[in-house]
Amino acid sequence: MLPKPPPRSGLMIRMFCSGSPATIANSDPVAGDAARALGLGERPAVDVDPVPNTELLNVTVEAGDAETAAALANAVSRNLIARIRQLNQVRARD
Repeated sequence: MLPKPPPRSGLMIRMFCSGSPATIANSDPVAGDAARALGLGERPAVDVDPVPNTELLNVTVEAGDAETAAALANAVSRNLIARIRQLNQVRARD
């Protein structure tokens, strides 16, 4: 019997969706929703870089202060994970 593969979670699923993680992170459903959830007027610029030799992504957001930048980066990361999962589900149905 073959061993059961480990479950995929978090950002590990990034390679299975269409579009680059940076493009998806900068989209309105991800960055725009994060800004609106925090009561900010405009969508932030988001930089997403893969961490070498891992399945992780480094999400960087610039804001007026460190606290807002951290809150935005966390919100964008949560939205990015949710959006990639959504795209993967749609792709799996097709």
